Amino acid sequence: MEAEVSCLLQKLTILILANLIHGMVIEVTAIYKKAIGDKVLSIESYAYSAWIQLEKTFLWPNYMQVKEEGLIDQTTTYEKWLQDNNYGAVAGFDTDKFEVVRQGRTTAYNKAKFVNTIQKEILLS
Repeated sequence: MEAEVSCLLQKLTILILANLIHGMVIEVTAIYKKAIGDKVLSIESYAYSAWIQLEKTFLWPNYMQVKEEGLIDQTTTYEKWLQDNNYGAVAGFDTDKFEVVRQGRTTAYNKAKFVNTIQKEILLS
């Protein structure tokens, strides 16, 4: 039990430290609740834990990158940027119908097949 509490405190500390910006803490939970309240996200499609993972691994790094590259106004807050970018949700995306598709052939295979087909047809002409 003590180890679980310690682990939880470590995760919470990391979460807070990861969101420190110039002495200001970003309230990621409040942003998520706002997105749910505005019906941009639904709890069924974007569980809190899944959205937090998306936020940490994709949204926050992208915000920092576009800000560093000057692609957005430097006064744009993270919350405003998230709102403008639909909180990371893809409009009209139905997670119930989403299916992972595995590609059977590689680009190199397709290129080789194409080149061999063209060469054979040229030789036959």
